[in-house]
Amino acid sequence: MLLDDYTCNFTRSETPFVSWVSSTACRYQNHRSPINFIKEKAFRTAWFSYSRLIRLERDMECLRCGPFPKVTIWDGVTLAFNRKNLLPTLRPPTFTSAYSKVKPHVRPEQGLQVFKEKGLRRVIQSILTGLPLCLPELPADHHDSATQSPDPTAAMKEMMDRIGMVPNAVERLSALSPCLGVLFQQWFGLGYLLSKQKPPAEYKELFLQVRQLVLAIYCLSSLFQMAAEENAVQLINERALENLQSFMSSQRLELLTRIPVLYRVAEREFQMNSALDSMTLAVFRWIYIRVYVVLNQLKKMEVPLEKLDSAEVDDWQKVSVCIIV
Repeated sequence: MLLDDYTCNFTRSETPFVSWVSSTACRYQNHRSPINFIKEKAFRTAWFSYSRLIRLERDMECLRCGPFPKVTIWDGVTLAFNRKNLLPTLRPPTFTSAYSKVKPHVRPEQGLQVFKEKGLRRVIQSILTGLPLCLPELPADHHDSATQSPDPTAAMKEMMDRIGMVPNAVERLSALSPCLGVLFQQWFGLGYLLSKQKPPAEYKELFLQVRQLVLAIYCLSSLFQMAAEENAVQLINERALENLQSFMSSQRLELLTRIPVLYRVAEREFQMNSALDSMTLAVFRWIYIRVYVVLNQLKKMEVPLEKLDSAEVDDWQKVSVCIIV
């Protein structure tokens, strides 16, 4: 019961062992238990032994990818570590010394976003950030010309301001490539909004991520990614770029698994129309070319790695093998 209680606390609120053992020990004292609760180290050992008996193989399985997805994304953060590990030899990765290599050709590059123009990225972000675009409802008595409609609320005014920026965004996108302007107008223009439908989230994300650099089309919300501020290669790396090139000729959806934002857009269109729209494919090609240019721009600064002399090999690079016969 106690072991299951900790499991529940850990999975719901990421409760660490120390905190849970401390609070449980307090409960034992409040109930005047004749036996003190065990220490944190003993409980941790007991819980890990117990966890081996619990069958969790399919507890958090992805419904789409199954138990063995082809691509996984890992993330983590270290907030601190024990003071005993703080040795004099510990240095941050930016520490320099007399032996540091000088790389004069490496310098910050500007304009690596999908949309190089900062103003265009800001306009797209302003349009697509917030509630889904929709035309505000008119009051019921609006048809009566003698009746004046009430002042629009702040939310209505903000929505109309965002809709009013769409023509400007379409014009500036069309200057980069006609297919970009057409796609944006198709899903965020007044014609689509008059149909009382909300723009698909996949295309929104696509344009928002493209603001990063040059890589992305995330279904309707995907267009949002093209307006992101990060480097384009963060969205589509070299291996994924090769897959994108293959996809444009074969249109095999699995080739886009390394580019989630494009995968969602393509998946949606395959589900709706059994094929990729020609305009969407043109946008994919434009993204491919843009990312290819950015990638080669960065490659020009590559510095070949120097091979270490055998005498310079550090202890951590040595491997010992012990064979017992």
